[in-house]
Amino acid sequence: MKRFERQLSFALGMCLSSAACIACFILLVLTESWLLALGIDSLIFLISFLVVYRMMIGMTEPWGKVVFALRRLADGDYRYRVEPSTDRFGVLVPYINELGQKLEKTRQSVEDQRDQLNTIVENAASPLILIDDKKRIIHANTLFKKMFQLSDDELAYQPYDALLPYPQLVDIIRATFANNQPMNKQAVLAFSIERRHFDIHTAPIQLSSQPKKGVVVVLHDITELKKLEKMRQDFVANVSHELKTPVTSIKGFAETLLENDGQNPEVVRQFLQIIWKESERLQHLIKDLLELSKIEQESFRLNWETVDLQDVLHDTLILLKDKAEKKQIAFTVRTEGDTRIAGDSERLKQMFMNVINNAIAYSPPESTVTVELKEKGDVVDWVTADEGIGIEEEEIPRIFERFYRVDKARSRDSGGTGLGLAIVKHLAEAHRAKIAVKSQPGHGTTFTISFRKHRPEPPAREGEAHAAATHL
Repeated sequence: MKRFERQLSFALGMCLSSAACIACFILLVLTESWLLALGIDSLIFLISFLVVYRMMIGMTEPWGKVVFALRRLADGDYRYRVEPSTDRFGVLVPYINELGQKLEKTRQSVEDQRDQLNTIVENAASPLILIDDKKRIIHANTLFKKMFQLSDDELAYQPYDALLPYPQLVDIIRATFANNQPMNKQAVLAFSIERRHFDIHTAPIQLSSQPKKGVVVVLHDITELKKLEKMRQDFVANVSHELKTPVTSIKGFAETLLENDGQNPEVVRQFLQIIWKESERLQHLIKDLLELSKIEQESFRLNWETVDLQDVLHDTLILLKDKAEKKQIAFTVRTEGDTRIAGDSERLKQMFMNVINNAIAYSPPESTVTVELKEKGDVVDWVTADEGIGIEEEEIPRIFERFYRVDKARSRDSGGTGLGLAIVKHLAEAHRAKIAVKSQPGHGTTFTISFRKHRPEPPAREGEAHAAATHL
């Protein structure tokens, strides 16, 4: 800009000076003194040039400052300000500085909105991606990159259909582009060996300033909801089946007794024993269902106290003595160290009863059930090992499900309801205990439950929920 000012000033000075010199030269010619005319002409030329040049610099320099300030603002330097001046262009300075302030505020507002949007996208509870009108992924939040195992370099403006190997997902995105309408669809996507359920939501990105559009895609992971729904359906089906069996038996034998009218006392006694056995089984099932429902409620609380697990084990073995003797099963008990813990004595006895009763039920006659209590630092391990039929490795994670039985016929014959280990699992979580199961078909099963010696803070179900870890 300064170069332009100098060139303009020089040109105008030259023009004005030349005109003055010509006029003066004509005047001096008339006086017929060439030497005097040449001297005067040179002096006038020099004086005129300097005066005009100085005038033009004074006129163009303020304008150059204005142009320079506008160029700085156009280049994005919104913090640049023009110094106040008293020249003819000084009236523009406040407006230029005000323009810079407004542009700076606008840029800051845009940056704040962008940061807010990035915060919302990055902290969204579901995977999310933005796709532009050229079908390229322009942004993906951390959850999406983690779930689909994609890096920033792999995602950088790549076509979505080349990066997402899921036809169901690609189809709904294409349909959104084609119809320009929000869409929703549930799909099952495979990740390695795992299959996860998603509720996919897509919506077009409408921009008032541009005719072109993009698409935003949100994937809600509903795998756990699907599992809970299936568990509920299975629970209803299992309860119906478990209730139907004893009710059918009771009804059938009662009808037979009514038809025979008590003619054969021995048959009557046999049928009554079956009815009593089935009604007792029905009573146990209802009791366990009510107990499990109570334990699963948020209002459930343990009666915390100091409990010696040796006392709990002693009381449990007395209650199960007759059942073990019927199968000629012997108990081997070992204790080591201080076995006192913080817990609920009645709930602990319930856990011991269910686990040891299962060991007896699934053990062959004339075998041994070994129970050990070991102090290990801040925990006490309760180990129960049998010599029973064992459990297949793939079945171990399921043994704590409601109504799941490794051997259904044997479990029903032993009077089991299929809810015992589910109750044990929930009570272990309430005590913040850890459960480990080791088993091999034909070589028995070993349950290890590790209890804390001191009451956990906050107590289970009273503070933040922490499920007990189950190591299989």
